[in-house]
Amino acid sequence: NILGGSVIKTNGEVNVWGFNLDKNPRQVKASIGIVPQEVTLDPFFSPKNLLELQAGTYSSTSSVSLNTIEFDYGFEGRISSMNLGSIFTQTSESLLPSDVQVGYDHSCLLTNELENRIMCWGRDGYGQLGYGSTTTYRNPSFTTSNTNMKNPVSISVGDFHTCSIDENMELYCWGHNNYGQIGRGTSSGSVLTPERVKVLTGSSVLQVSLSSSHSCALTSELTIYCWGQNNNGQLGDGTTVTRTVPVALRGISDMIPVMVSTGYYTTCILFINGSVGCIGNSPQGQYGDGLFSNDAGNELHWVQFPIGRHAISLDVGYGHSCAILDDQSLVCWGSNRHGQLGTGTATNEHQAI
Repeated sequence: NILGGSVIKTNGEVNVWGFNLDKNPRQVKASIGIVPQEVTLDPFFSPKNLLELQAGTYSSTSSVSLNTIEFDYGFEGRISSMNLGSIFTQTSESLLPSDVQVGYDHSCLLTNELENRIMCWGRDGYGQLGYGSTTTYRNPSFTTSNTNMKNPVSISVGDFHTCSIDENMELYCWGHNNYGQIGRGTSSGSVLTPERVKVLTGSSVLQVSLSSSHSCALTSELTIYCWGQNNNGQLGDGTTVTRTVPVALRGISDMIPVMVSTGYYTTCILFINGSVGCIGNSPQGQYGDGLFSNDAGNELHWVQFPIGRHAISLDVGYGHSCAILDDQSLVCWGSNRHGQLGTGTATNEHQAI
């Protein structure tokens, strides 16, 4: 869930915490707790080896084994379990999941067979499924073939838009474009099929992260580019002007970024030395710098980790963030209204704990 957290332990067990929305958006279940709770999976569908877990606002998805993927409640199109080798009767090839990502109410899967094609399903009001229409798909289907996008190797899903990096390390995006988050130079209409982000042509895109209305990418030149909504300075270009094409994030030219993660208010970057800098808005401690600062994107703020520790992985949510540290511990910071930090309280945290 967008207001919670989840973690897979080394023994394959799952812990979750935070706010729990029912499949009906007008109904709200009780919170699943402000401290991590172990999940009991349905024994009929439960995998022996849980490999990956993803959660969105009205959909949650888990990649579970070499050829099976399981689903929990989805706002559009509920599926409990799916064997990827038996979805399509027209092919005898087994589909193997390599990555799964979920957005507000749609999900996408990258398979490592059949030229790593992308499968998406759920609500398609803005073309975020990439099928060339705005028709809801209640069952997974392959995204419309695009002759320019060669063999997708990664997938990233925002609230209502989707992006993929292909084997040529070029970036393609599709879906909602109300703030220019597709990167096509305009902020009107929706993009119904994968479209190359032309401003990044010539740069090898290594990683991409999508939020509700802005996008960021890390390139082989070790530059972070962001585009889309910028009302909180989350693009890191020193302004609060919406950008419909990628602009470089300022102030990191002498550092080596290895990962970027986008949230509703903020953008955070993990650097090779294990430090994390965040920029944007920080009304509930999203900077993680231990201060009640909020300068709307003027400069990076450095997350305060426990003494002697540094981050090796990072994920930014709606208003909170979590990082895995070098000792394999998990820390979180930011908004905690629904217990999404897993601290046992509902108090916002302005530094990583």
